[in-house]
Amino acid sequence: MGRNDISLKSYLSEKRRFADLFNCTLMGGSQVIDADKLESCPTVMSVSDETGLMERINDISMRYTFEDSSLALITLENQEYIDYSMPLRVMLQQALIYDAQLRDIKSRNKNHSLLGGDEYLSKVKKTDRILPVVVLVAYWGEDKWDGTKSIHDKLRFEPQTEVMRKFVPDYRINFVNIKDYKDSENFKTELKTFSGMYFCRKSKRKMSEYIESHKECANIDGDTFWAIANIADRSYLKGLEKYEKKEEIDMSNAFEENWLDGLEKGIAKGELKMLCALVKDGLIKPDEAAKRMNMTEAAFNEKMTNSVY
Repeated sequence: MGRNDISLKSYLSEKRRFADLFNCTLMGGSQVIDADKLESCPTVMSVSDETGLMERINDISMRYTFEDSSLALITLENQEYIDYSMPLRVMLQQALIYDAQLRDIKSRNKNHSLLGGDEYLSKVKKTDRILPVVVLVAYWGEDKWDGTKSIHDKLRFEPQTEVMRKFVPDYRINFVNIKDYKDSENFKTELKTFSGMYFCRKSKRKMSEYIESHKECANIDGDTFWAIANIADRSYLKGLEKYEKKEEIDMSNAFEENWLDGLEKGIAKGELKMLCALVKDGLIKPDEAAKRMNMTEAAFNEKMTNSVY
């Protein structure tokens, strides 16, 4: 899992932001999902039976609970690249969640006296119900999404089989392209600022323009600041340690003062290359090299592992 994946997953796992994303995109702005009624769910769905083994890992899953009764299971999938198998992938993921619920019902009914022979054989009562599963795919990529959003768009119907299309159930994914989403200003939480800054993270000029035009950046929460800082190239950011314990941060000062630019970037890249070589030759220790680059040792090791120095 890459840096961006981890940062997005961590940031959007906060219940207020999770609910805000669903309410603003999927619910058309209506405050349907109450963050206080969400609780985290396991993100690993697996099957191990006579048919074989299968496992899928969701990004974030929440159970929506109202007065001790679960209403639905809600899952968020963050995408940074175009996955041309997305409808199939989401359909399988949803099916595994339904299957897990069904297996749980069968397990509970296994030792009960069921009414009727059919209930006994299937271990499912006529009155048993499973929770609906809602999956939202949030695309955070830079490129225009040209992947399919439904099973029918992925199926190949030949002229002689086109007549069968109406008998093949379609499956459409719930999808939002964050970059092109025109109602991001309607987010109720700091997700509004985060989504705007996310697509400026590679350019100091764009970041500065965004910060100048959005007054809320003068007092941004620490979670949002560090989410953006971790997604940006940390080797081009310096002196961030002073913000570690702050709950609110003025972005107009933080990024202007700590974002390396132009010649500084070239110097930083050259210094990183030299330090990687010194560490590989055993002349200095990784923690010392990381300190010189204003990085954590883990971040330095990641740079060295992914580099060709």
